[in-house]
Amino acid sequence: MPEPYPRRQRFSDLIPLRNPFILASGPPGRHAEGMIQFGRTAGAVVGKSATLHAQQGNPQPRIARVGQWGMINWEDLPNPGYKAFAEMIAQAKQESPAPIIGSIGPLESVDEQLLIAHAFEDAGADALELDFKWGAGFGDDLLSRLTGAIKQVVRIPVIVKLSPYIGDIVDNAIAAEQAGADAISAINTVYPAMKINVDTGKPALSFGSGGLSGGPILTIAVAAVYRIYKATTIPVLASGGVTCAEDALQHVMAGADAVQVCTAAMIEGPEVFTRLNTELDALLSRLGYSSLDECRGIAHQTALHVPSSATAKPKN
Repeated sequence: MPEPYPRRQRFSDLIPLRNPFILASGPPGRHAEGMIQFGRTAGAVVGKSATLHAQQGNPQPRIARVGQWGMINWEDLPNPGYKAFAEMIAQAKQESPAPIIGSIGPLESVDEQLLIAHAFEDAGADALELDFKWGAGFGDDLLSRLTGAIKQVVRIPVIVKLSPYIGDIVDNAIAAEQAGADAISAINTVYPAMKINVDTGKPALSFGSGGLSGGPILTIAVAAVYRIYKATTIPVLASGGVTCAEDALQHVMAGADAVQVCTAAMIEGPEVFTRLNTELDALLSRLGYSSLDECRGIAHQTALHVPSSATAKPKN
C-alpha cells in the first residue's frame, strides 16, 4: 500500500540501522561506556546532550519514577563539556557496532553550537541531534537560524528534536525542514510535571517540577508524530512513551521511520532493545505484516478512507 504523503528518503538511507530502535539522548548515553553497551543492542545511539562548558546540573534528587514506566526529571544537562564529550564519541565509535549520534544541548549562541557541531563531526559522529527545549530562543527564530547555519558547515545528517509545548510543534517541524534539517525527532519531555512525596509533603525533585517522560506521554508523542509526518516530507523519529512493541508500532503507523527509547532503557538497561525487537517481530507476524514498511503511515490511509458506515448517524 503506497504512503499517502510523499517522502524524500528513509532515515535508514541517512544512517544504516540494524534495527528500528534508537537509544534517545539521556543518562544512559552520558559516558562512552554507556554508548558502547547500548550500541550492542540498539539500532543507533544518541549521546547525552552536551554544552560548551561542563555543567554539574541540578542538585539531587533530579529524577523520580512515576508509576511503572514513567519518570519526571530536571537534570539541567549535566555533562563534561563538548571537548570531553567529543572524546567520548570518538571512543564509542571505535567500540560500538551501532551508529553514534551527537546531541547538542540548547544554547543561546549559534557560534557555540557551530563549535560543538564541528567537534562532534570531527570525532566521528554519524549525525547530530539539535535539542530544542525549555523555550530558549524561539522568539528570535533560533530554530531556523541554527539549523540552517549547522547544515551549511557539516556533512553529516542533522536531526532537530522538538518539544510539544513550545509554540506549535508542526510549525516548528516545517521551519526545521525548510531550514535544511534531514529529520525530525519528536517529542522531548512534557513540561511541567510534578510528583509530591506524601510522606514528606515535598516535591520529589529538588527543583520542584520537571519534564515528564516514559509511558505516560505515549499518546501525546504519537499525535505529534502523526501531525509532523502529515505536514513534512523528511523522516520522523518517534521519541516518547515506548515501553513495548505495540507502543512502537503505534508510532510507526503514525509515520515514524524509527523509534527512540530512553526511559525504558534507564529502567531495563541495554536488554530493553533485545526485548523490543523480539516483541516487534512477533507482533508484525501476528498482524500479518512482513515488514515495518508495510504498515508505516497506515493510520493516515485509514484517516483518508473512512468507511461510510463509520460516519452514519446512530439509529434511535
